[in-house]
Amino acid sequence: MPSQNPTINPLQNQSLPAQAPPPIPPQPPAAQQQPITPQNTPIYAGFLLRNAALFLDTWIASIPSVLIAALLTTPIALISGEPLSQAFGKPPISIIFNSLAVILIWSYFVLTTYKFGGTLGKKVFKLQVISEDSAPITFSKAIIREIPGKIISGLILGIGYLMVAFSKEKQGLHDHLAGTHVIRTEPVTGRTKLAVFVLTIFPILFLVILVLLVAFPIFFAFRAKTTMPVNKPGLTQYASPIPKKSLVSTAALSRDAQRKNDIGLLATELEGYKVLHSNSYPEDLSALLVSTPENPSPLQALPVPPNNSEPQANYGYTKCSTNEKQEAILYTKLEETSHYYVWSSAASSTSLSASLDKPTCP
Repeated sequence: MPSQNPTINPLQNQSLPAQAPPPIPPQPPAAQQQPITPQNTPIYAGFLLRNAALFLDTWIASIPSVLIAALLTTPIALISGEPLSQAFGKPPISIIFNSLAVILIWSYFVLTTYKFGGTLGKKVFKLQVISEDSAPITFSKAIIREIPGKIISGLILGIGYLMVAFSKEKQGLHDHLAGTHVIRTEPVTGRTKLAVFVLTIFPILFLVILVLLVAFPIFFAFRAKTTMPVNKPGLTQYASPIPKKSLVSTAALSRDAQRKNDIGLLATELEGYKVLHSNSYPEDLSALLVSTPENPSPLQALPVPPNNSEPQANYGYTKCSTNEKQEAILYTKLEETSHYYVWSSAASSTSLSASLDKPTCP
């Protein structure tokens, strides 16, 4: 049987060509950072808008304070029978109330700013507090902004708050200290403008008008009393109705005030002399001018009584010695009442003598 030769495929021993790799799908282009344009730039909240929100927050934060005051004072007033005003004015109640009020107000501003990005007043006016990098405000920044920042802004006569009106990015001093901005989340509408006017501009205008209505009548009434027209032939003058005696009395009171101050100064020096000299007062006031090792810085000069035209107007000094201890008295005659103003070491105080006679040792 003849052998059968298999058919040899000429392509069998040839290597097959390598298949081309599948095409790589095109990658999406990398996201490019959107440039800052006027359309996506944050709109900073102005002074009037923020002031209206603060005014509203003040009313909101005061509600818990009023409730606490009522809870603290009402039971005490009912038990003691005192009016609420007197019960509230007692030191324990007032101290507790002031402490709780401060804690509540600060907690309100800090927690709402941190948790919601703004207080309730800011939310009403569509405002939000953010960091300078546009990130949400952190708890530490909320504390710095609302407590020390606003305290400093208020202590410098409110200049820290007024900086909002003149700052390019509408930042107050407390915003600079905490690194924050206050932005608008929605455009200002007509209702918002009306609310700002009612909460800020209208109260200011009302206060100014009220002050003028009260001040003008007082001013004209005072002018009518202090200036009286005196008609003379061909001449109109104004004469003051203030009597000469009133002017003299005012000057006398001023001189008496200086006499009282001088008596207080001498009394202080006498007590210091007594401590340095074994509980002994000097024989006369000139000893207060002597420099000693115990008192290297004495008085440079004794005070001189004002309008010292009468001998009885001089500052009097008497050393009173007893078997047990020494006492001293200082006195001067007041010009207005003709009574003596007396300092006594025994009483350690000054008083106005009821007698017109010169004081003596008891």
